Amino acid sequence: MSITRTGSDYLEDLTDGRMVVCDGTLVTDVPNHPALRGGANTIASLVDLHLDPNKTEMRFADRLGNEYPGAYVIPKSKEELIRRGMLFRSIAKSTGGLMARTPDFLAALLASWKAACNAFGKHNARYAENVSDYYDFSRERNIVHSHAISDPPPDRFLDVTREQSQILRKVGETSEGIIVRGIKMLATLSPLSDELIIYPFRPIGSSEPEQALAFAIPINTPGLKLMCRSSIASGGSEFDHPLAERFDEMDALCIFNDVLVPHNRVFIDGDIRLANELRIDTGMVSYVSHQTCARVAVKAEFLLGVASLVARLSGREKQPSVQQLLGEMAAGAEVLRSLLVSAEAESEPDQFGNFVPASSQLGASSTVASQYYMRSIEILRLIGASGLVMHPSEKDLMADSIGDVLQYFSAYNNDPNLHIQILKLASDLAIGTFGGRQILYEQFYLGAPQAVQIRYFHNYRRMQEAESIVEAMLVQEKVPSA
Repeated sequence: MSITRTGSDYLEDLTDGRMVVCDGTLVTDVPNHPALRGGANTIASLVDLHLDPNKTEMRFADRLGNEYPGAYVIPKSKEELIRRGMLFRSIAKSTGGLMARTPDFLAALLASWKAACNAFGKHNARYAENVSDYYDFSRERNIVHSHAISDPPPDRFLDVTREQSQILRKVGETSEGIIVRGIKMLATLSPLSDELIIYPFRPIGSSEPEQALAFAIPINTPGLKLMCRSSIASGGSEFDHPLAERFDEMDALCIFNDVLVPHNRVFIDGDIRLANELRIDTGMVSYVSHQTCARVAVKAEFLLGVASLVARLSGREKQPSVQQLLGEMAAGAEVLRSLLVSAEAESEPDQFGNFVPASSQLGASSTVASQYYMRSIEILRLIGASGLVMHPSEKDLMADSIGDVLQYFSAYNNDPNLHIQILKLASDLAIGTFGGRQILYEQFYLGAPQAVQIRYFHNYRRMQEAESIVEAMLVQEKVPSA
């Protein structure tokens, strides 16, 4: 048995009657909507990537020889883990690392849950079976997932009453399943996904068992409405906005209006301890952080390539100041690449006997990646300068009078069309709305930057070793003899 789902199958499955609202209008044709079409086509290409005979890293096989999407692998050896890392890199290279929630991200999460499914069944074996069955279902069909874990701001920052609360909670139960009501945010890629996964993010209080929930439902489940943010893609020229029109992974607010979640799709129901210890009990952070570590390394390399081409095609690469900036970017990209390679090389079995990357390197990558990204965008602006705004549109290039303009972009006998294309990529990244969303996303990807750094401090295991080096260098005072 082999992987059968194609990109065309995926696009067809998006026309399933889901309730998606974009710019105040109910979307009736998701794969062809101007704000969603580009992202949908990109995800479809990633689904097809699993069928590419030359991309062997995209597929793993079970003991019976049945192939499945490689992101679902539960690594039993360092070699399998490194091969999964190759898959993460391949997917990231297909998008320049610009789409953080490609299907491999939550496939890796489900793999961690499958490996630790008994943790879900400590009090009720049914939940362990549900997790295991859902993993099998998703792996077999190469499902595209989104997830929503954050609560509405008033519930996080204001002292709201139970009646005022909009937080997602269980409000009832029938013979078919549980009934949930409330809001979750921020579900990246949800309008373009097959299924939505819900699990807790913040600690659940002892008096809040109705909020201790984890489950998965189809996006077209009755009562679920997705409110999209303002669109970045417009369905316009991909030449003029090559990134915004192809790689916008639409974010949405998830509104649950008495949604029925079938019993076999429920993974946590009222278990406060498991809800609060989910990351520790399942080891899920190492699985998804491996994907993130690979993605940010590729994204740093992509940014370096854009900046280098802008400098070369404009002639600025001959300036020492520009060379210094590119050297700084290259060093940052190499740090992220090295952290990925090191995390894989020092992988070890976890509490379940499955191989996971070294947590210290994964944490370091997560801690510095957003800083490197924002600095790289700043460098790209310094190198691109006015070229980021001054370049002809696709319509300009079709005009008869374009000849004189092209000479402006053909320094050192370079191809002027290539120069213009690179400037448009750089413009989308450095000054466009798409680039602004990228900066915000990377900055708060794992939470507030200071919280990420504090968490790394508490989890860092080599602090004592660092202190011991200092202590060995101390010079003791000489006590005078009596």
